[in-house]
Amino acid sequence: MDGRIQFGTCGWSDNSIKTCGRFYPSWVQTSEERLSIYSKTFPCVEVDSSTYAIPSPYNTKKWALSTPQGFKFHFKAFGLFTHQSAPLNTLPKKVRELVSSDVLPHDAVVTLQQLGDAGEKLAWDLFHAALAPVIACNKMGCVVFQFQLSFLDTVKNRSYVEHCRKMLSAFIPMAVEFRNRAWFSRSASNNEDLCSWLNTLGVCLISADELEHETFQRDRHQTGLPAGAVRCIMPISMSVTQPSYHYIRLHRRHGTKERILPAEEIQAWSLRLSEKLIPEVAGPVYFMWATDWEDAPIVNMRALYTALGPALCYDWKSQLSKIGAASKGSISSHFSAKRERESTEAHESEDLLGQQGCGMELKPDGHSSCVQRRDLVASGAAQQVKTSRANSDERSTMGSSAVGNKQSSGKVVKKRDSTDMQKSISNGQRLLTSFFSK
Repeated sequence: MDGRIQFGTCGWSDNSIKTCGRFYPSWVQTSEERLSIYSKTFPCVEVDSSTYAIPSPYNTKKWALSTPQGFKFHFKAFGLFTHQSAPLNTLPKKVRELVSSDVLPHDAVVTLQQLGDAGEKLAWDLFHAALAPVIACNKMGCVVFQFQLSFLDTVKNRSYVEHCRKMLSAFIPMAVEFRNRAWFSRSASNNEDLCSWLNTLGVCLISADELEHETFQRDRHQTGLPAGAVRCIMPISMSVTQPSYHYIRLHRRHGTKERILPAEEIQAWSLRLSEKLIPEVAGPVYFMWATDWEDAPIVNMRALYTALGPALCYDWKSQLSKIGAASKGSISSHFSAKRERESTEAHESEDLLGQQGCGMELKPDGHSSCVQRRDLVASGAAQQVKTSRANSDERSTMGSSAVGNKQSSGKVVKKRDSTDMQKSISNGQRLLTSFFSK
């Protein structure tokens, strides 16, 4: 099967890509508008803000309704689940209420042990509730668990990974990234044992590409390549533990033009994909770019697309044409979107995932999967308890990139007609978004 490589980015609201004018048109105001534009070029996205705070079902529903049929959302696991601790002020309100303010200050770090089983379960329930609207729209990809350098390959930590797999709904695919390369690079036998274990769990081992000097510098304190040092890429695991799909994350954390990959690195990935991964993976290969500087992710994606050739890459533009997403602003699509919004009105209930309306079913082989049936969505939605929008104290105002990105002020913005919108789009914008139209 050809055309399985699906490109996406880690987040869609990085400030530099919003302001550079080479991807988003100037008239775009909200996170949902940016996502709608983004989804005309990319078939998937990784929601990275979910690692800092669990998004509200209200927001995830808006995201799902801003994208065309067939689009997929991958979510980073909440930091409490990967670090086994989190700042108190990042926990959902209902979880914070379980922690006595007399014991811990507002900005204190709370561990899973301090939360107890009830607090941990509640956090997982709220995380699942955030995913429920996306699942109901048949747009759920996988949940990405990124374990830090201090998370070593030990019996205790393997047990914790198994615990995460049990806590995450069996219907949702799980992918893990071990930043500590000792998990898979110590020996061939160790890597074989790791892959067998993950395969049994039904977990995808992520292929992560990152630079050595950036790996050992804190993300928010990157200083670049030290004087006299040589640019070196950390070992990359190319093992396929889930033949039904594979997940790749490419990080470049510092600099500006340094985040645009040189030709030799593009060629290396072209060979890894065409000679190693494509022959072993039966389903989609998600290639997610974390090279956040202006339009560097798009430049990198174009270069790799050219090196691979169109036969290996998913033809998203063709899919959009088939489902009519390119004419989303037509009268018929307006009423179609209205009907979809009405049918998913109740997706904010926190127990949605456990009900039939989620449209989930297990594959015959019993492995965890994310098979979503649209025929169950309508009947399932009718069974949900509507949540009043007046109860908005839990709603996140976060976009999809870093915490604290500036959001829409809530002011009424006069809509522009299509002529005004077209004038505001630069020539570069038209070239980039039409790249896959052939």
